[in-house]
Amino acid sequence: MHKLPSHEHLQVYFERSDDLFGWFSPDDILLYANARLRNLFNLSSRDQRKLSFAEIIRDCFNAQRGPLIETDCVDDWLQHAQTKRRSAPHRRFQLDTTDGRWYMVSETCDTAGYLFMHGVDITDLVDRTNDLTQEQRKLRRLANTDALTGVFNRRAFVTAIENHFEQVQRDPACLILIDIDHFKQINDDFGHPTGDQSLVRLTEIFSQHIRPGDTLARIGGDEFALFLRGATGKAALDVTARIRKALQKKPLHIEVADKEFDVCIRCSFGIAFSSATADNFENLYSQADDALIEAKQKGRNQAVAQAESS
Repeated sequence: MHKLPSHEHLQVYFERSDDLFGWFSPDDILLYANARLRNLFNLSSRDQRKLSFAEIIRDCFNAQRGPLIETDCVDDWLQHAQTKRRSAPHRRFQLDTTDGRWYMVSETCDTAGYLFMHGVDITDLVDRTNDLTQEQRKLRRLANTDALTGVFNRRAFVTAIENHFEQVQRDPACLILIDIDHFKQINDDFGHPTGDQSLVRLTEIFSQHIRPGDTLARIGGDEFALFLRGATGKAALDVTARIRKALQKKPLHIEVADKEFDVCIRCSFGIAFSSATADNFENLYSQADDALIEAKQKGRNQAVAQAESS
């Protein structure tokens, strides 16, 4: 009779497996996730945070990663999910994800409240029987995504921010509006393809210097927006400083008519904070827009923040 595998052998198996494996504490803190589950939840192997199931889902929802959550209010989705979790010693359900994959997930809960999660990829089976649904999901994603940069469009961004203000108890947050300085001149001097490359480069740099739970969108032309949950005035200004520094260090290298150029992209930033006078998207946007106008009037390539409420 063969000896049972050791703990170390099981750990190696979990890490190399194409299945999802996860372990949650009785208060729903993620204690362990294998590589496949970490990738689904948009977590790095170095992430040492003690994240709850709710925090993980909110981060996935804001980053458009992981489970496909088809709702305008992630908190309503979470409330429904919590009524299902631990409702029985064992349950099974299908889970579809933002990258088009499907998993058959089983959750087993012991008497102490610990929950073991195991998911098997059933994408091929679902695709063979549900091609129409697959196309519908793709169309829904496209409806919320800017075609050039791949980030949220204005419609999806506004919906995400309005959800924040609908919460009875909400964390502090700030909105940053960003314009490329003299974008028309870039188009005039180097052509619209270079202008498009500038927008894509800017999106890449934004993504490198914000947190996974922050919301990024292109809301029109050369105007972008960032929504930072739980951010103070210093944190917001630090984000804009990192972005400006990265843009300065990495100009856009292009070739036009057999000549090479380095195009320096510069931006102006307007920052506003949710408060009693900015308690909905329209008011917050208006205050951030006023700050953006002030940044341009002061010479561009800088950030201006509205007064932060105490």
